[in-house]
Amino acid sequence: MKKIFTFILPILIFGFTNARLVAMDVSVNTYRYQDNGTHFVDVYLYFLGNTVNFLPDSIDQNLKSANVMITTLINDDSKVANYAKYILTSNKVKLPIDFYDVKRYKLLPGNYNLEITIYDLEDSTNYFSYQEKLEIIEQNQKVSTSDIQLLSEKKATLDIKNDLPFNYYGDDQNLLNSYFEIYNSTVITTDIYFAKYAIFKDYYLRDSVQEEVLKKYERFTPSPNQKAGVILDINRLPTGNYHFMVEIYDKNKVLQCFSTVNFYRSNTRLELEKLEKNFTELKDNYFWQIPADSLNYMLKAHIPIINNNSINAVNMIIKDSLELPKRAFLFQYWNEVRKKQAVHQFKEYMKVAEAVDKEFYETVGYGFQSDRGYIFLKYGKPNKTILIEDDPIAPPYEIWFYSYLPFTKQTDVRFIFYSPSKVNNKFELLHSTCRGEINNPQWELKLYSNAPEDHIGVGVDATGVKDNFNRMAKRIFDQF
Repeated sequence: MKKIFTFILPILIFGFTNARLVAMDVSVNTYRYQDNGTHFVDVYLYFLGNTVNFLPDSIDQNLKSANVMITTLINDDSKVANYAKYILTSNKVKLPIDFYDVKRYKLLPGNYNLEITIYDLEDSTNYFSYQEKLEIIEQNQKVSTSDIQLLSEKKATLDIKNDLPFNYYGDDQNLLNSYFEIYNSTVITTDIYFAKYAIFKDYYLRDSVQEEVLKKYERFTPSPNQKAGVILDINRLPTGNYHFMVEIYDKNKVLQCFSTVNFYRSNTRLELEKLEKNFTELKDNYFWQIPADSLNYMLKAHIPIINNNSINAVNMIIKDSLELPKRAFLFQYWNEVRKKQAVHQFKEYMKVAEAVDKEFYETVGYGFQSDRGYIFLKYGKPNKTILIEDDPIAPPYEIWFYSYLPFTKQTDVRFIFYSPSKVNNKFELLHSTCRGEINNPQWELKLYSNAPEDHIGVGVDATGVKDNFNRMAKRIFDQF
């Protein structure tokens, strides 16, 4: 009998979150277009609302809005080609929401550096910076395409384009919708030409072997400027990295040009379907004997160590009431990563997870869901820890040192946690040198926010704080 999964809420990409404001997170997408020989670059900025400060409106205290300062600089190493500095204000809302901005910049053919700096007007230590190299090519009447723009809503039209933040297709987005333009196809001597649309596994790498998983063709009549787009069904596309490619061919199947864009697909339901196939293997297995009321606890304890591609699936399984998917996931995970010693390794891991739960318990959630607990389970026990509770200006903070992290293949890795609330054993990750974790060059400004007069520099240009005898955080952090 086929098992039906029923789920109530969509799940976030990340398995463990805090209510606190995290570092500003912005999706930056750039697209190069042409119009009668004039070249443009469209810059889309998409702000995650929970990473900026929303403050009450001066007139209506029930409404809130966010304000960010955006500076965009485009130069060619010798001079400024385009520049903009402005304040963006979100809509007034009751709860923080995501918001976006788009600007078009005119450029001549050449090579450019794009630099974007954004900071929260309510907190200068909450900032975002981005750099990209842009090449604007004079096509000389050759067939070419614009950059491919992935769209977030299937209702988007060629005139109203809803940019897809982070090029991320979530569980509820089963259609890949795209927009691009084809230029100078009139130079093609045949009466028609074709566009091939294809999706390949993994991100695009030049000269790499590509596995094509989906394709479609469309026929066009030559024209100076052709607006185009395609919708592809990605309902059965498994979770993972992909790239979407557009290739232009003439009638004789001669390639004229191509363009490609990377994207990430999350397909949790497809992963859960695969779990069903493992149910028959569970009979008389240890994972079948686990008490039902322990399953969710155990699954939550696995969030730090599972592949990011599986986090959505685990969160969805946790929220569902069925036991079999929970048992199947644990069975599958440990038999894939440990095989012969699956049960033994699972039991040993849960002993550590339970100890971490007790050590880093913060009154809300489990100890392994705290920042310190998460890092401990993900990377293991640090080689050395230093707790400072008597700094006269800073809140309590703790620094962890790792000689080597196999996970990232890094040496001399450091994490610093701090407790701005100073209660309930609650420490937040402030900064680290670990790849993929929070890296905040202005971490000292947050730690010593009670001494703004000692900050070196102003706003996004601030570099740190003045040194003195009692201010030990940076000295300790750098001593390893």
